[in-house]
Amino acid sequence: MRTRIALVVGLMLLVSLPASAAEESDPNDSASKLDISSFKAAGQDNSLGTFVITAFERWGSKFLKDANPTTLKIYLDDGSDGDADLVGNFRYVDGTLLFFLHGPDTGSNYEPLVAHRPTHKSVKVRVPLDLTELGSASLSAYARSISSELNDCSGDPCQDRAPDTGGITVYAN
Repeated sequence: MRTRIALVVGLMLLVSLPASAAEESDPNDSASKLDISSFKAAGQDNSLGTFVITAFERWGSKFLKDANPTTLKIYLDDGSDGDADLVGNFRYVDGTLLFFLHGPDTGSNYEPLVAHRPTHKSVKVRVPLDLTELGSASLSAYARSISSELNDCSGDPCQDRAPDTGGITVYAN
């Protein structure tokens, strides 16, 4: 009986571990409340991917209301060719932080996903990676914030990107 329990627990741990995981730290280089400190991604093709964005400062979900021109997005690049095939935008709607996923080239708009706030500085979303736009053997991603909380929002003080160039590998087969 103990052997079966140990075997089941061991299998559950193996199933819950992501096949690939990456994290990119980003410098404190923006005056924005949404200055990204790290971006994490984990997943494998045809499964669920997990994405976590952490900022240097605390921020409230209401900061991402439609009435505010502030955005926090994740760009998914199928084939890691530098072209964003899916763009996800976090929005606070009717008391819930949602993640709206759109395929710029295909025109696809997917049902919004509920995002979670593990801390007052971070947001986490799980995204299906079996979507039409994601058909190649590799996927990379980057996060971007554009904030309007400052009076002078011209240029870099109001924007951040992690990583600063390219993307982090979500999976590569």
